[in-house]
Amino acid sequence: PTVSIARPLEGTPVVMGHFVDVEVFAQDPDVAVTSVELSVDGAIFPIIRQTPPFVFRVPVPLSGTELLLQARGVDSFGHVVPSQLVRLPLVVDQPPTVARRCVARLAITGARAERLLGAPALARRLARVLDASYRQASVVAHALRSAHPEGLVAAWLAGGARARGRMRWFLTRGHAVRPLMTASDVMAAGVSRGPQVGRCLEALRDLRLDGRIKTLPQEQRVVERYRPDQKGGAT
Repeated sequence: PTVSIARPLEGTPVVMGHFVDVEVFAQDPDVAVTSVELSVDGAIFPIIRQTPPFVFRVPVPLSGTELLLQARGVDSFGHVVPSQLVRLPLVVDQPPTVARRCVARLAITGARAERLLGAPALARRLARVLDASYRQASVVAHALRSAHPEGLVAAWLAGGARARGRMRWFLTRGHAVRPLMTASDVMAAGVSRGPQVGRCLEALRDLRLDGRIKTLPQEQRVVERYRPDQKGGAT
């Protein structure tokens, strides 16, 4: 089989006393991968994964200088293949009071200061969406569209390759996806003026992001469900 640690990347800092999610890619073009195990600092992690996603939630030690990871995959013939070695530097966590003093010394105040102080928590929430093995494009776009710039930077720094790839997609292409129909078009098609128009346009955008509609006639058929004369229509 082909076995590699997909995330975190080599050299990604991890915080002592916290957890790090380790995702392993394992595939064999001819036979099944029957199990994947993870070695942490030379010791076998107590959990063995037998089906994908091969993700391990690893506690980060409270001492030392680095965390050493290596995975092993086993196929149905018993062949054992190791992954690359991944070294993660350990960093000491800082209490919130230290962050507040740093922000104050930089003369950052008000709403921007609160966004900076809240950025790590937002980055962790975003990571749960962006680092998942599969997410619909609309779900990724919703999560990133509502995030402030400080949170996006924190998520970029803390995220793995998959998270950064999804952020790059959103910032370069995903944010610009719009329905072909405008609000005027939607109202002209019979949708009542007000919040229903916004809900309809949002649904059209999500469907386009997910590749479920691509043409104007397809959008028009979706809009019909939002008209008040459609019994059981969208709300």
